[in-house]
Amino acid sequence: MKKKILITGGYGFIGYHLIKKIITKNDYLIDINDNVNLNQADKEFKSILKNKNVNYIKCKFKNIKNLKKYDYIIHLAATLGVQNVNKSPFYTLKNNLTDSIEFIDKINERTKIIFFSTSEVYKNLVTRKHFSFRESVEIPITNKIEPRDTYFLSKLIIEKIISLKKNKYLIFRPHNFYGPRMGLKHVISEMILKIKNKNKISVKSYNHQRCFCYIDDAIHIITKIIFSNNYYNNTYNIGNPNEEIKIFDLIKKIKNIQKKNILLKKINFEEGSSVRRKPNINKIKKIYNSKIKFTPLEKGLIRTIQWYEKNYK
Repeated sequence: MKKKILITGGYGFIGYHLIKKIITKNDYLIDINDNVNLNQADKEFKSILKNKNVNYIKCKFKNIKNLKKYDYIIHLAATLGVQNVNKSPFYTLKNNLTDSIEFIDKINERTKIIFFSTSEVYKNLVTRKHFSFRESVEIPITNKIEPRDTYFLSKLIIEKIISLKKNKYLIFRPHNFYGPRMGLKHVISEMILKIKNKNKISVKSYNHQRCFCYIDDAIHIITKIIFSNNYYNNTYNIGNPNEEIKIFDLIKKIKNIQKKNILLKKINFEEGSSVRRKPNINKIKKIYNSKIKFTPLEKGLIRTIQWYEKNYK
């Protein structure tokens, strides 16, 4: 019999690409959960719903019935987005935390739980003289009150809750995934469209450093880990540590690919933003015997730009 998978937040960027990969195996029945009306769904999402092994459940994830039937539950649903988090920090914490606790509590003990956390959990380490982005590092919580922290705090607490439950589990900490269909709020997609349509762009947090991981590379690694029994009860950083780049240089690279002669203006840093993110991926290197091929940044940007220019005229 085919095994059953539930994916919460399946309409989103990671969820869509994950489903697209899983349905190629033809070994799984997939229930996709989200709160999006199908008449508002894009053509890419509607195309995966045509697959006979895929079903869509529209509701809040905490209201899904009969969780006991699933072999895997992949939990992606969350309140996210810098604007949403800064505007409603209490709602972010409450929504992400209480709803997930209620949801996780109903999951059968035989079900494998796969939870997508965030690279934001490392934010408070960057200011220290000696720091590490290893999964085993102790995560500090500072006394400073920042609305944006509510997002990573909710994720960190859910990590702990899942690890204390008796289920087999995986925790992924994604590091700056990008690619086609990542929405309009990602720094890369936002800049692609602004560069296309404007003569001048203001660049926030221009000196902050990031490592970007093309979505196909991330999904390849994630599915390899999920569908093997050898790697459970662990936390994994997922990202591409190569080609670390400052935000300003990233935007110049996008501008050059698009062949646009526009003015880039440096402005104030974004409050609460981590000054650096570079994943330590030694744990997944062991799985791959150190042989992981990542899409070069320029190649991934070209593919992404082509998709956005085609889909957003």
